[in-house]
Amino acid sequence: MLERYYREVANFLLRRRLRPSPSPAPQSKVELSAQTEYLLHRLQQLPRRRREAFVLHRFYGLAYTEIAQHMRIPSNQVEQHIRIAMQACRQELKAYHSTKPSLRRAGSAS
Repeated sequence: MLERYYREVANFLLRRRLRPSPSPAPQSKVELSAQTEYLLHRLQQLPRRRREAFVLHRFYGLAYTEIAQHMRIPSNQVEQHIRIAMQACRQELKAYHSTKPSLRRAGSAS
């Protein structure tokens, strides 16, 4: 069940970052799928508590205070977990894009 949540979170993050066109070309769909798998793998590498806070906030839209109550930790720790998880995801996507020249946006500098 958690696998499904992580996959949905990865897709959500990729949609926000890449903003694909309403009907992407078949090759774009394949590349998005590869990115989703890559990001899903990265999410699974996060510590359990950090991953839990991240999923609850970014996918389910819970507020820091709600997550803090659920996890029984201070809200500033929730904020820290989410911030670090987002940094890790951004770094991983940046690394992914730097190794995949075909994914660079049209018109961007090489």
